[in-house]
Amino acid sequence: MRIKRGTQRKQARRLSLILSTGVVLGLLVPVAIAGVAEPRRPSQRAAASPAPLGGAAVGSTHRSASETSPTEKVSLSNLPLDSLGVADNRVAWTVDDGLTPEVIGAYVQLLQTTDVRLTFFVTGSYEGWRQYADQLKPFVQSGRVQLANHTWSHPDLLSLTDEQIVDELERTEEFLLDTFGVSAKPYYRPPMGRRDARTDAAAANIGYTVPVLWTDWLDDSLPTTPSALLAAAKRAFVQDAIVLSHANEFAEIDVLPDIYLLIRERELQTVTLNDVFVSH
Repeated sequence: MRIKRGTQRKQARRLSLILSTGVVLGLLVPVAIAGVAEPRRPSQRAAASPAPLGGAAVGSTHRSASETSPTEKVSLSNLPLDSLGVADNRVAWTVDDGLTPEVIGAYVQLLQTTDVRLTFFVTGSYEGWRQYADQLKPFVQSGRVQLANHTWSHPDLLSLTDEQIVDELERTEEFLLDTFGVSAKPYYRPPMGRRDARTDAAAANIGYTVPVLWTDWLDDSLPTTPSALLAAAKRAFVQDAIVLSHANEFAEIDVLPDIYLLIRERELQTVTLNDVFVSH
């Protein structure tokens, strides 16, 4: 069941405490990943997850999660994107929706306290993006945060006309330009991963030429628990992956610091899509 809003401030304070101590501890001792509950099945708000990925820690030298990106970039091909197509330790952490402002705030705290790099797929009608715009702007301007398009109201694109698809994308594009001073083009993520050649063409006609899916995800489309989220993160965060999470469920607040420490333990390097791909 979703956590009541009366506990939100308590959870935010807990996140600050975890972040202030956990990152230091992560540099000194290995991180123990606890046994966890069985992950939940996705709802209609997310397409089915791919098969779990394997993989162990990458590299032999300890790295931070956002160490300067390799200069080599990857050409955009084999669309839609569902992995980075790299042979090194890079991983893209992508965050969808933004239904719950407090969870957006938790990601902002993670950005303020660590060196993580994130790509947000923004659903433009959600108020949290306005509430935290001033705190996000410095990270957008520095390139540590990339903003991409996740439509205005999160519809199934297959159910829309071409004109409606264009309207959904253009409204969020206008919001991002007006609020953050950046365009999301050419990257967009179709809600629930629902797309076909027709929807791709409608988006491409207005400059959204790169539909982005995912390699694996945190099974977080329904109310969940921190332990289940951490179990999914342990499966999902491996080299070359585009990992999908959501800024929706309050359980995310408690687990973000642990996910960051997992990334450090595996010596993965978080990157935005702009860090990796050559776009035209």
